[in-house]
Amino acid sequence: MNRAITIAGGGLAGLALGISLRRHDVPVTLLEAGTYPRHRVCGEFLCGVRDETLAGLGIDDLLTESPQLNDAAWFREGICVLRHNLPVPGRGVSRYGLDHRLALRFCELGGSLQENHRLLPEHWSQPGTVIATGRLPDPKSELIGLKRHLRNLPLQSGLEMHCAPGGYIGLCAVDGDRVNASALFRVRPEIKGPREELQRHYLQACGFHDLVARMDRATPDPESSAAVSGVPSGRLPHRTVAPSLCSVGDRFGMIGPFTGNGMSMAFESAEIATAPLVDYARGHLDWEGVVRKIHRAQTRSFGKRLTLSAILHRTLLHPAGLPILAGLGRHRLLPMEFLFQQLR
Repeated sequence: MNRAITIAGGGLAGLALGISLRRHDVPVTLLEAGTYPRHRVCGEFLCGVRDETLAGLGIDDLLTESPQLNDAAWFREGICVLRHNLPVPGRGVSRYGLDHRLALRFCELGGSLQENHRLLPEHWSQPGTVIATGRLPDPKSELIGLKRHLRNLPLQSGLEMHCAPGGYIGLCAVDGDRVNASALFRVRPEIKGPREELQRHYLQACGFHDLVARMDRATPDPESSAAVSGVPSGRLPHRTVAPSLCSVGDRFGMIGPFTGNGMSMAFESAEIATAPLVDYARGHLDWEGVVRKIHRAQTRSFGKRLTLSAILHRTLLHPAGLPILAGLGRHRLLPMEFLFQQLR
């Protein structure tokens, strides 16, 4: 008889892991604090994950309708400083639809999904419990993430990245002829207002006037607006995670949003965790061995890219660092293909 697994958190990593375990007939209960479908602050850009990973998890067919993105353009304060083809094509994927499809797949496979249910931290260390509750909170962070969808917004590239000393925003096409606008800013206490207007106010305050004018001509979806505070400001999450807990996805380590690798890492994390958890469920491995094996494998797979991402993340948000990166990009001295590969 298989031992049961409990997954706390129903984001990409938690849902993909739950689906993968059910495909191995492991009893799984997934506890999600919210409900489906819902919008999340996310770049909604999937790039770098292998097709074999998605197929092995049993979710490759849920991404076939997503728009393919082949190139990127980087802007500094409205001026394009770099255009390049993506070494590996990406996909624009709305989390509103994808999370819901993953949740339905998990239930179809016999998984037990409990929405509006949060697992208290005192239960996290129990054997058979996987923590997939998202990024590790950073009480010292001065960053806020803001996201919304817009219709009828022409793009100048498959992926647009706009940077200024106070923050950056990424634009890409996603499911349903929408464009996802996901941004990260330094908190400005003087900026207040309804959630659906906050992103525009921050863009104006950071000097993105031409971009705001473009976005004002589009049709926003007020229901898609989402905000999140306490975003990690460049520290290395995987070095602060308690090795006694089985943590996956952003809970293990959150890569900088500008990399476009966060969604891929969630699926890769689920892939890494599957085999040890199946061994535990079948009685072939004790829980301490499972936690140690998953932690070490994620450190090997993600450690380098998390470290590089933290350095670049701080540079993008630094008043002196951004002009240097922009100058290198303008003169074709920024090794984009090399950086792209190192962040995956």
